[in-house]
Amino acid sequence: MRNSSKKMAVIICVVALVLFFLLRYLLQEKIQVRTAEVVLGDITQGISYSGSIESARRVRISSEIAGRVAEVLFEELDEVVEGQALIKLDDAELKGQLTQAQEALNQAEINLANARKNLHRVKKLFEKGFASREQLDGAEQAVDVGEALVKQHRSNYEVLRTRLNYTTIKAPLSGTVISKNVTAGEIVAGPLAGGGIAMPTVIAEIADLSDLEVHVNVDEIDVAKVVVGQGATIAIDALPDTTFRGVVKEIASMTSSRREMGISYRVRVGIQNPESILKLGMTANVDFITRSKPKVLTVPKGSIIAQRDKKVVFTVNEGKVRRKEVTLGIEGEEFVEVTSGVSPGERVIVEIITEGGENGGGKQIDQFASSEDSNLKDGQSVTVIH
Repeated sequence: MRNSSKKMAVIICVVALVLFFLLRYLLQEKIQVRTAEVVLGDITQGISYSGSIESARRVRISSEIAGRVAEVLFEELDEVVEGQALIKLDDAELKGQLTQAQEALNQAEINLANARKNLHRVKKLFEKGFASREQLDGAEQAVDVGEALVKQHRSNYEVLRTRLNYTTIKAPLSGTVISKNVTAGEIVAGPLAGGGIAMPTVIAEIADLSDLEVHVNVDEIDVAKVVVGQGATIAIDALPDTTFRGVVKEIASMTSSRREMGISYRVRVGIQNPESILKLGMTANVDFITRSKPKVLTVPKGSIIAQRDKKVVFTVNEGKVRRKEVTLGIEGEEFVEVTSGVSPGERVIVEIITEGGENGGGKQIDQFASSEDSNLKDGQSVTVIH
């Protein structure tokens, strides 16, 4: 009787343990994962650099001569055309000097005409023996002096006329006035002052806003990957919802930075501005497209685990996990090309949901050091949260 009781107790304990582990297994919550589909897509590979928007045609306007500003004929942000008058300097003194120079030139020309008539007359007299050699030489010398004086006065007249033309400062190109730096009554300096070189006053700055560029400094390691005519994608910090296309216009042949700062080269990338929404100085991020493949098999970069010299993904089919080794091609910003290991339409795990359920946080697959660390195994059941 006592033995029967012991046997019954043992049986009850065994059944209880079996039920405990069975219930624990049945009630165990499946791992929750998020997946992405293996699809055909276009992959572009490139290098990225930051720069700023500049105008391909941008000039600072200064005066050729010093003078007082008599009239300002423009305002900032005005649209101007090439040759349009922008500034008029006080020209009263120059006009007076030009009038005097004209009179002096006229008188010199009259004197020269008289000297030539006298030379003609003396030559006739000399041929007939009524004038001496000294008289002929004197008449010829008078003509030479007269010609020199005419040349001198004409040169002085042309210089003054040119200086008078400089009193009207014109736009050297068509574009937008992006800065105005003078007002009527100010004195502006020319390139020459006091017999020496001076810094001319910058009167205004004009830029052609229809012909914009992004200027970036590309590291010497990458500059060989960039060529003139190459396409680029441009993102503007101030316009995060818009992407612009660009084309490499020029690559500097000389470094644009000091050696201790690292060697880089200035690259100019043309960018279209049809709606005039881009402004000078805006920060731009340029992605140079170095390689592109259309219609290739792609998976998200976050779905791949790097394990030594192997690349691994986990696929899910009907709730069951399968570990697969894959071979990768070129890598884009968000996706990577897969040349073998998976097929179109399969779903790969990109994230394992942590505590907190579907609305909680998760851990990207590519954050695990190895496939074993992910706790995912072949044949394992998971719950997929799309």
